[in-house]
Amino acid sequence: MRSKANGCWIFRLATMDNRDAFGESMKEYEVIWEIFNKCPRNQMRDVFVEEVEIEDPEEYIKKKFQGKEVSYDKTVLNDGTIIFDIVTSQIKQRCSFTEI
Repeated sequence: MRSKANGCWIFRLATMDNRDAFGESMKEYEVIWEIFNKCPRNQMRDVFVEEVEIEDPEEYIKKKFQGKEVSYDKTVLNDGTIIFDIVTSQIKQRCSFTEI
């Protein structure tokens, strides 16, 4: 399937029932990825937003940082949002998954 949102083309493989190749049920999440700036006078951060279909957000994080030294804390909010506070290469990042 192909669609255009906010001026960006989005490509994704559509299945009839949101199941992956192994028959596992996939969920669709809005992912907000924040990379915090280390400069003391610059509090701006890089923010990336995307929609993904995945089975497990924690596996998504592990795969994204595969082969790198990484530590993270996982928090699940009352509304179901899953937040990972991540540190890799001495850079703090945050990744939030909200089910769509």
